[in-house]
Amino acid sequence: MTRRSLQAGCRGALGGRLDVLSRGGHALRRPLKPPSSVLEDDPVFDAGYGSHLNSTGQVECDAIVMDAALFRAGSVRWFAPRQDPICLARAVFEKMPGT
Repeated sequence: MTRRSLQAGCRGALGGRLDVLSRGGHALRRPLKPPSSVLEDDPVFDAGYGSHLNSTGQVECDAIVMDAALFRAGSVRWFAPRQDPICLARAVFEKMPGT
């Protein structure tokens, strides 16, 4: 793992988001793959491998998406590893009624 590969991975995860945010755009409004999913797919990072065994020996992982300005969140909890759990949390977030 080199500094260059780490920087390339971070730039890839940002994609066009930095430009959107710098113009006042909202991070959740951009219809791109979430940065965490990009990092999970990049072998340089260990994103997505932070799950732990529970007391019965099963692997648990979870994900949450929040919009602090609207006081809304969507989350999922899984007992088995799944690629891009943040995408499921985003789907829950989008289906939940607003406040």
